[in-house]
Amino acid sequence: MNNITSCYLSRSLLAAAFALIVHAPVRAGTLYLARLTQANENPPTGAPFSGTGVLILNDAENTATITATHNITLPVTGGHIHRGIPTVNGPVIFPFAAPTSPVGPLTWSIPAADVDNLKNLGLYMNFHTSVNPGGAIRSTLVRALLAPSAASPVQLRLANALDISAGYNADLDAILVATNLADGATQTRTLADLSGGTIHALGRQALETMGNFESTVFAYFDDVRADSTLSGGKFHGFVRVGNEYGRREASRNQLGSTVKRPFTLLGGDLQFGPSTRAGLALGLAEGKDTFKNGAGSSKVKTTALEGFLSFGLGEAGIMLDATGGYGSTSGDTTRNLTSLTRIATGSADGKVWSGALRASKSFEGTGGTTFVPYAFVDVQKATVDRYAETGATAADLVVPNQSRWSSAFEAGTSLLVPVKTGFGAMSLRFQAGWHHLIEDGAGSTATWLEGSPLGFTTQFDAMKKDSLRLEATVAATLSNGMLATLSYRDLLAGSGQKLHAVEAGLALKF
Repeated sequence: MNNITSCYLSRSLLAAAFALIVHAPVRAGTLYLARLTQANENPPTGAPFSGTGVLILNDAENTATITATHNITLPVTGGHIHRGIPTVNGPVIFPFAAPTSPVGPLTWSIPAADVDNLKNLGLYMNFHTSVNPGGAIRSTLVRALLAPSAASPVQLRLANALDISAGYNADLDAILVATNLADGATQTRTLADLSGGTIHALGRQALETMGNFESTVFAYFDDVRADSTLSGGKFHGFVRVGNEYGRREASRNQLGSTVKRPFTLLGGDLQFGPSTRAGLALGLAEGKDTFKNGAGSSKVKTTALEGFLSFGLGEAGIMLDATGGYGSTSGDTTRNLTSLTRIATGSADGKVWSGALRASKSFEGTGGTTFVPYAFVDVQKATVDRYAETGATAADLVVPNQSRWSSAFEAGTSLLVPVKTGFGAMSLRFQAGWHHLIEDGAGSTATWLEGSPLGFTTQFDAMKKDSLRLEATVAATLSNGMLATLSYRDLLAGSGQKLHAVEAGLALKF
């Protein structure tokens, strides 16, 4: 038999096995497989045939459901389950009433002694022909286990759940059979595809969006204070438009991705006293994670209302800036289950809120420069509603409500440098700070595949605690009461991600 014919027959047998499973009665339990070949016969027969046997032992371990497919073209004289270890020929203990392919589904009230034999490689499936009456193709029934192929903690948790999930759901059974018949490398890829290694992005996008809105509000305060034509205005309006982009590094339980997040913040504020201003802003962002190796993507739209307040502490010269926001999110996910040739999609809404408080103080330097040391603390919380992946080829991952926290302390300094040009007043602002995570986003949630009786824990890995924030801004006064800015921000180092932002702003005094 040539390789092309062999490959075609193998695929045909697998498809037939899936069809049997889909039409089998729903039972629950443990999966055993038989890879039927002539080489397993005692002695080998040289017969050019092969097949696949499936046995599902129920949870009570008193009933087995049996299906099988084969490509035998000769008259099939019998098909059975025999008692006997590999290389030993044993007696028939369960005959198949109709041994032609496809076989079953058949129900066997399996004796307790043969359950023990099954668990100890003591039962085999055998098909007989007129040419090979003692058996043409044979295989010991072997417990199907995915756990040995797990390459990470989340994969191991998933494998342990799947290894006792046979018989609950026809589609899940098809996945289990296909995966267990594959080689170890394919099994590892399938576990990676089925696990929740991408679901962290829905909550993390929302957290990062609110953190970016905070940074934008603080930058707006700094720009207004630095420009004498704006700082005295009773009412200000502003718009800031930008794009945050970068990458997330892969971890043991999470896939890496590239990130982009266009955003807009539109708002205004009113002055209540010599150094007190309060205002509101509407923030819009649309973030996207594109996961590595074609694993899919997540998109999250965030709409938030941001309130802010700035006031001075009298003669101390210390400025306090506070901002808080609340928003709604709408997320869509696509997971490419490449090892199974499946695509799973899901949609989830959520909520997000944040708060931050910053203290700063200005010190005059030489040549008109100004140093502004600062420190702030912030906190964000994002919740994602329960959702289930859908689609004709989905694996039906179910994700319950989840919450993600992030909070940080940052301390650093800004340097404001005036620039003389022939085009009007301009200034440069440079900022550097040490960013330390207090709450690092770590956590977990219970997930499961629809039809599996046992869930598995999906871990949200923490980001590393410390990173470096860098910022540079060019500000130009376009007219009395109008300021244009262009900024670049970085959040670098060992946080497990590197995010950059380019932002253009326009502020008006009324």
